[in-house]
Amino acid sequence: MSSPLIRALAVRTMGYIRVKRINEYLIEPLKELLNDEDPYVKKTAVLCVPKVYEITPDLIEKHGIIQTLQKMIAKEGNTLVVSNLVACFQELSEMR
Repeated sequence: MSSPLIRALAVRTMGYIRVKRINEYLIEPLKELLNDEDPYVKKTAVLCVPKVYEITPDLIEKHGIIQTLQKMIAKEGNTLVVSNLVACFQELSEMR
């Protein structure tokens, strides 16, 4: 997909699919979109993580998504992405 808007909408839609078996197929695209070059796509992917975690926490932990987020917060220069990372960690901490 070439358009950042389409990628962001795709990841947002993935987050709203609240079916455990479907999340298994969403984890790889989610990992890719967390590393997208576009900040809007990344911040949208970050917000998708708690939604997936709520249904399948084992997948998030098994695939090292929490560690990916921790690395992102240390290296990210875009304030929008950083603020969404903080919100994501807040949501995750409330679910644990």
